[in-house]
Amino acid sequence: MSPVFGWGVYGLNLARHGLREGRALGCLCACDTGVLTQEGEAPAQVLATGQAWLAGQPEGEDLCRDDLVVLHALGNDLKPAALAAHQALVWGRRTYGVVFCEDSRITAAGRQRAARYDGLIAGSHWAGDVLRRAGLGRVPVRVVLQGVDGARFRPEARGGMFKGRFAVFSGGKLEYRKGQDKVLQGFARFHRRHPEALLVTAWQSPWAAALAQTFQGREGYAPPVLRANGLVDVQGWAAQFGLPPAAVLDLGIIPNAYMPLVLREVDAALFANRCEGGTNLVAMEAMACGLPVVLSANSGHLDILGAGHCYPLRRQGAVPGALAAGLEGWGESDADDIAVALEEIYRDRATAAMRGAAAARFMAGLDWRRSVAELLGIVENRAS
Repeated sequence: MSPVFGWGVYGLNLARHGLREGRALGCLCACDTGVLTQEGEAPAQVLATGQAWLAGQPEGEDLCRDDLVVLHALGNDLKPAALAAHQALVWGRRTYGVVFCEDSRITAAGRQRAARYDGLIAGSHWAGDVLRRAGLGRVPVRVVLQGVDGARFRPEARGGMFKGRFAVFSGGKLEYRKGQDKVLQGFARFHRRHPEALLVTAWQSPWAAALAQTFQGREGYAPPVLRANGLVDVQGWAAQFGLPPAAVLDLGIIPNAYMPLVLREVDAALFANRCEGGTNLVAMEAMACGLPVVLSANSGHLDILGAGHCYPLRRQGAVPGALAAGLEGWGESDADDIAVALEEIYRDRATAAMRGAAAARFMAGLDWRRSVAELLGIVENRAS
């Protein structure tokens, strides 16, 4: 559980809404305890319950709890995130994998891992299709979309933080899959026509050093570099794309609870992701705040895409270069299309406002209470 990255926010909301549903929950994994104090009583209660039991167990061995239903966080090729201290897994009387994957290949080893689960729960319909095509035998696959905290992320009046600027937000940890290089290419084209435009970025993450290298060897630009504090030099990287320092604002690492304060102040949001194994929580939160959102039409984004409530980037080319991943369903957005979409929002503010309002209404049906209730219904009833 953590308020500063996607899996962590998932865990926080599972804690909050699971307890509201009357479930006894325990978190059997490493948590960002230093920043959980502001998140209320529920995460602390779930953390204490799980860690108290885990502390007395032998290290390095898989553990069994026949009295529990257990969820594992699974990534590419159905690899679990091992417990930080134990480097082992907890298995229950039933164990389900919650899957957010971007690699469209499932290996023989991945299929063997899948066979141990009572079911797999994918974070998007695209990821669900990846799993079903992998030949997992009788392991059932269900799709449960993430939610949005509607109490935090909702349309609100602007306070004038970026007065005199046309501010475009872009969020998500900095990595090649997230397409921040395409964001910079498209925004740079738009900025040449509108020098008052400002790109507001929330790209920093605890894994900045490793993820920055996923841009290594890409054509036309060098990968981002790190500053002495371990964070990416976003403005320095943006300069390679022709953007002056005053055109880019790096927000650093911001807890999820503070993001609405930023999103309510910007004019638009832009997500040129090459692939999303889930539905892109940051994009969902921007839409819930009533923003006009420019969104690449590929992978998990397709679950939240709609011409009436966003600005789809439908021209999706093949991803260039060799990646150590299966790329089926990935897409390469066109920089000119990005600039055109931003220009449309800039020129026609009335239509942009209507699409933003429609996005907020759409997201009202995708809240965390619904998502957690659906998840618990599946794992408790063994639905397939």
